[in-house]
Amino acid sequence: MKLIGVRFQLIALLALAGCATEQWKAAEAQCTMAALQIFPVATEQRWVYELPPVPFMNKCKQIFYKDKDGKDQVRSECTLMPLMAMPRLETIDLNLRGRNDYVRSCAQQSCFQTYGNTDCKLPTPEAPPKP
Repeated sequence: MKLIGVRFQLIALLALAGCATEQWKAAEAQCTMAALQIFPVATEQRWVYELPPVPFMNKCKQIFYKDKDGKDQVRSECTLMPLMAMPRLETIDLNLRGRNDYVRSCAQQSCFQTYGNTDCKLPTPEAPPKP
């Protein structure tokens, strides 16, 4: 059960890193190793109550009756029935926010020291002056 939360975190981290530069990814990987020592993975399971995707169910019944002329008629009466919240066991990492903040700050500092900007973008070469 503990691995599900860690897998999700790694997938989310990889998805966010998809648009980062190679230099940023390297700085982030270096900082992640340090962050895991300071903020180790500490999971906890909690019960979360969620409403289903459709919070109401339409309950209908048909009523048969005779009108004033004696003809058989059918009428539908519908009511909205609220559905109960369903419990779900969720595994959360208590140190995730602190670890992510540390990694982001560490990577920005490393990039600033190395490249002069916090995005790890390589400096663009100066265009030659026009005569």
